[in-house]
Amino acid sequence: MANAPQRNKRVIFVGAGVGAAFGLPATHELLDAVAHEGPGASAIAEELDEAYRYFYPVESSGAPGFRPNVVDFFSLLQAHIDLVYSEGGRLRAGSELPARALGLRLRRAIANVLGSRIGWKKLKNRLAERSEDLDEILKPGNIVIMTNWDVLLELYASIHGIRMRFQLPAASTDDVTLLKLHGGIDWGFRKDVRRAKGSSRHCANA
Repeated sequence: MANAPQRNKRVIFVGAGVGAAFGLPATHELLDAVAHEGPGASAIAEELDEAYRYFYPVESSGAPGFRPNVVDFFSLLQAHIDLVYSEGGRLRAGSELPARALGLRLRRAIANVLGSRIGWKKLKNRLAERSEDLDEILKPGNIVIMTNWDVLLELYASIHGIRMRFQLPAASTDDVTLLKLHGGIDWGFRKDVRRAKGSSRHCANA
C-alpha cells in the first residue's frame, strides 16, 4: 500500500453560520432579500421573475411565487453569461436575457443588503475587536473553504493585518488561503481589491 501523503495544512470549511453570527443573511435568503429590501428592489424583483421564467419555465409556470435554490440560480446565471456572451461582451443572437447586466445588479443589491442588515461601519467596529473564533479560522497557513458571498473574513483580515491569498499557495507560505466556492460580492469590483507585493491578491476592503 502507498504511504499517505504528508499534510502540513489545516483545511477549514466555513458556511453561513459565521455570517449569521454577525447578523448577515444566509445564502437561501438572498434572492428574497434583494427583491424586497433597498433601493430598486421592485425593479430587481421584476428582473428576477423574468429570469426565473427563462431558466425554470416549468417550475415557475406551475407555482406562483416560485423561488429557485440560490446557488443553483447563480450557477445557471453564470453559465449563461459564459455561453451567450462574446469575448467583446456583446450578447450573442438567440438570447433574450441580459444576464451580465442582471448579474452585476444582483451583486450590488446583495452588497447593499449585507451592508444594510448590520451596517458596514457597525460591522467594522465589531470586527476591530479580536475574535478567538475568527483568529482560529484565520491562523497563518490555514486553507479556508467558504460558501458565503460576504466579505466578513476578508474584512477581519484586512483590519488585523492578516495576509490572505485567494489561490492555492506554495507549500512554504504562511498566508491564510481563502477559497470561495460560490464567489463573492466583491468579485465584480476590482477597484476594491488591494494586491500584495507580487501577483497574489491580498485583502478586499468593504
